[in-house]
Amino acid sequence: MSLGLDIPRVDGLDKLCGRVAYVDDVAIPGVLHGGTIRTPIARGRIKKIHFDPAIDWSDFTIVDHRDIPGPNVYALIEKDQPVLVKDEFRHKYEAVLLIGHRSIHKLRDARLRTGAIRWGIFRDSNNPERLEESFIMESWLDYLRSRERLTESDYALLQAVRNIHKGEELPHVTHQVYAKEIAPSA
Repeated sequence: MSLGLDIPRVDGLDKLCGRVAYVDDVAIPGVLHGGTIRTPIARGRIKKIHFDPAIDWSDFTIVDHRDIPGPNVYALIEKDQPVLVKDEFRHKYEAVLLIGHRSIHKLRDARLRTGAIRWGIFRDSNNPERLEESFIMESWLDYLRSRERLTESDYALLQAVRNIHKGEELPHVTHQVYAKEIAPSA
């Protein structure tokens, strides 16, 4: 190692061109990508958890309150917070389910089923830990209609993917509409 000298990055070009495999790119037997399904509001009761029959849930590992070994509580101030909510919850974003799958790309199926014509996950070449989901719809109206076609399972999957996010702030979301060229009037 030399002080004061620039050391060439031998891996830079391969990373920039997408030829390097990162941990997320390697399918390791027995490893699951996971997320947490959380309560969307404060104060409520879970009456039923619906799993969309269009998704093959046998490929997923799903953990609920019954799978917690020992008492299903932890302490913030007192030992009264559930690890996973059984039925009644008091706070927004309390954990209800843990979901694991071998592939983060399961999100693709939900997007394409609700009308996307193209989908992909892209890695930021300046920040390899940053992933960006991109999908294309025919029109803004189709996008709005797709929101009406989302099932509870789709929302749960979106929440699980959002839970992968690291950082204090919410993930940044943008919407872009194709700008057709307007011909000058004659």
